[in-house]
This record gives sequence, structure tokens and C-alpha cells, in this order.
Amino acid sequence: MQCPTCQAEVSRESHFCEHCGADLSAAAANPAAPAARSGLFRDDDGVWRWTYELSLCRNPTIFITLGKVILLAALFPVLVTGAVTLFESGLPEALRVMGIVLGYVLGIMLVLMILAYLAVALIHGGKYCVVFEMDDEGVKHIQMQKQFGKNRLLAMLTVIAGAAAGNPQAAGAGLLAGSKRSSYSKFSKVKSIVLNPRRHVIYVNEVLNRNQIYAPADCYEIIQQHILTHCPKAEVVRR
Repeated sequence: MQCPTCQAEVSRESHFCEHCGADLSAAAANPAAPAARSGLFRDDDGVWRWTYELSLCRNPTIFITLGKVILLAALFPVLVTGAVTLFESGLPEALRVMGIVLGYVLGIMLVLMILAYLAVALIHGGKYCVVFEMDDEGVKHIQMQKQFGKNRLLAMLTVIAGAAAGNPQAAGAGLLAGSKRSSYSKFSKVKSIVLNPRRHVIYVNEVLNRNQIYAPADCYEIIQQHILTHCPKAEVVRR
């Protein structure tokens, strides 16, 4: 079966084109109609589905997330160096050395990450395109095949940044990001939910898994309410 929008080969069971995000169910119902690129609908199997295009230039959500990852990764060599110096030379010297190491590590990682983010934004045409599927059990964040391939550049540069800064945790996180195409959150395991309608994002957090759910403005409330209803024990933070 061919996608009516980009002409790529797709599975007949697919609801969205994994290459361009076109709504294949709408195209199948009316082949003459143009395929939708966004919008929320509930299919016959009871699953909510929608696509989202995030502007990498106007919406800083992904950049802020990367910044948090970098900061946490940078703390590892700082704490190790500080502990060794504290044992050998005392607290004042340990604080001085920790400040120097933190500046060095953050400097390298931030420069490489900013360059990587700009490169990825340029390659993607300034947009991050994803597909979401949500039922009563959980929600899945799926990168389109074309998007996934390009995002490996950012993951690769994360690995380089971690290696250059002597930080194996950052390098490992980059390798994991480069191999992960989808992220699934099971509602029964969700511990906290952060709502940020201004950025069109809902953070669904488990103990060891954090998922970012992007929702178009016109259906943000519907998606938000579904998630809150099925996660009654989760802590909710509104921003």
C-alpha cells in the first residue's frame, strides 16, 4: 500500500504513515481526499490517535529537556572529583576544584549540544514530527521512521559530548536515545503528571521512564482529561 501524500510504501494495518505522518485511515475511507496531518480521532479499536508537529525554533521544550539531561550528566565527574579532593585537601580546595570541573564539563557538553540541536533543527526543517496512540491502559510516543533516522545525529553528538567530557553516563544516554524509536507509559505506573498547555506538552512520569506527550491546542483538554482520569493516584503539577 502507498501513502497518498508521500507515496512511500506502508503497511495496510498502519493508521499513520511512518514517513510523513499522513492519516491513512482517512485516506482509505476517501482516497480522493487529502490525508490529514494532525488532529485527534478515536478509531474502531478504541485507541485515540493523533500526530503532532513541534516547532523546534518556537517551542523550547526539547531544548530544555536536553539541558536538564546535560546538567545531570555533568554532575557525575564533578562529584567524583570533589570527593577525591575533599579527602586529600579539605573542603575549600574541593569546592574550588568542583567549580573548575563543572565549568569545563558543562562548557564542552553545552557547545556540542547547541550545535547538534541547530543541526537537527535545520535537517528537520525546524519541526519534530511524532505520532501518538492512547487507550485506557497507556500512551505511546512514536517517532516516524524518517524522523527517527535523523534524530540519531543528535544522539551521536550526545555520545561525543559525553566522551569528550569524560562522562560515560552521558555517552550511555546518547546511545540509548539513538536506539529508541518509541516510548510507552503505562497509566497504572505513572507517579506524576506535569501539565504545560502553553507549550502543548504533558509530561507523564514513571519511576524510571519519562514521556513527553504533545497535544494540539484544540484537543489538549481532551487528551489531558483522558490521562488524568486514568492516572487518579498520580501527583499533578500545572505550569
